[in-house]
Amino acid sequence: MPSPADSGAARPAGATAGDANHTQEAARLAAAGADLAAEGQFAAAAAIFQQALALGPAPAAAAALHEMLAQCRMAEGEDEAAYEEATAAVQLRSRWRAALLTLGRAARNAGWLREAAAALESYLQGAAAAAEVAGPAGLRGAATGRSAAETAAAAAGTAAQEAAATQGVAAAACSAAETGEDEENEAVDEEEVASARQELEELRSLRQLQLGHQLGLPGLRVLEQHGSATGPGSVVWEAGALLAWFLVQQARDGARSGGSSCACEQPACSSGSGTGDGASCAVCTVPGSGSSASRSASGGSGCGARAAPPTGSVLCGARVLELGSGGTALVGIAAACLGAHVVATDLPEVLPQLQAAAALNAGMVTAAAGSLRCTPLDWAAPNSALLAPPGSASDQYAWLLGADLVYSLAHVQPLVETIAAAAAAVAAAGAPPLRLLVAHKPRHEDVDVALLGGLCSAGLPLRAVARDAGSRCTIYANEAAAAALRAAKQGGAA
Repeated sequence: MPSPADSGAARPAGATAGDANHTQEAARLAAAGADLAAEGQFAAAAAIFQQALALGPAPAAAAALHEMLAQCRMAEGEDEAAYEEATAAVQLRSRWRAALLTLGRAARNAGWLREAAAALESYLQGAAAAAEVAGPAGLRGAATGRSAAETAAAAAGTAAQEAAATQGVAAAACSAAETGEDEENEAVDEEEVASARQELEELRSLRQLQLGHQLGLPGLRVLEQHGSATGPGSVVWEAGALLAWFLVQQARDGARSGGSSCACEQPACSSGSGTGDGASCAVCTVPGSGSSASRSASGGSGCGARAAPPTGSVLCGARVLELGSGGTALVGIAAACLGAHVVATDLPEVLPQLQAAAALNAGMVTAAAGSLRCTPLDWAAPNSALLAPPGSASDQYAWLLGADLVYSLAHVQPLVETIAAAAAAVAAAGAPPLRLLVAHKPRHEDVDVALLGGLCSAGLPLRAVARDAGSRCTIYANEAAAAALRAAKQGGAA
């Protein structure tokens, strides 16, 4: 199954305007195809639209043809093909709301919930901007701009009838595109906007559950949006998903056979990166980000059933410090659901979403006998009491987790100093060495070198314990963490 990112760019059709005869012929074919679609002959209509595209109409008209093709593909149940066509339409007319709406629905049907939500958000943003400019005169009911037959078909509610109803609108858009009509001047359909809002809320709910299923923690809810919060902290990054998955798999393997998912010791400078769809190191294989499972619609079916968290985790009962939790707190929540007592940290402005994510999953954490506390931490001025909890050796952190912590060179040194301070506090209390697990995605070579080199200079050398070829993310562990994973694999104590 192709990923959304690889689903294909817009085809050359429409890249250059054809002559007047070709333009007229393309418009004629578009109208003929719309008539066939209205009769429910979607395969025949699609063939006609492809003929029109082969004539090389102007980009805006080509966008309308791609959008109509997407509608036909959806009506035929060809959701991935529909996604490709809708993507081509949006690439040609990025602000055309009809194409954005179709793209969102095609992505939803294909199971690509994040892409679906992004398209619907763009559609709603465009509709809001257009409504603000136009005022009440720019609003219309769902029937305006459609024929009586089209309106009746839309009201009937089936996918095929809705597709047929939309064909007439798209055909009109194809004709209007040839005359230079601006998509920003389209009237805002209030009923359509309300429907899109409802669809987006449903998608967000499904997204909250989807990743939990994929990670092996059904019932876990991922909060990617909280209020008006935006920015990197509101996104589930690949490295975070990989580390959370790794922790769950280690717990599952430990419960089955006393083993962890990986206990290899590849040095951080190793050039090996694994092969195939999954990513591998010397011992383990983890699913690549391009695998179909990671995009599975069934993974986000929204049943909400809460399976018992896997037992056998090296984190069970341990005190864990998570750095750079982000608003989703995915790694910290996963660790807490495995029985760890986690302190999740990030900058003060991220804390509201971080706390909301923790509250959303409080039931699962409690059921696993774990705990999750959220608190602010600025690496530039770290709270020494947070890094060095008062009390005996048993009160100190046993593990430090982090995922995708830095992508700017300026943040490397403060991060290294914060990790080193936490490790020093553990050593000063006479506790076993702090175990580090850090997932990192290489983006800038100078940042990668500075991060691994800085930790090595601080007496905390890391080695790769898992790699994901699809996302290019690597999980690194220090010797203490690697030893704990080896011991778990062998059924012993670290």
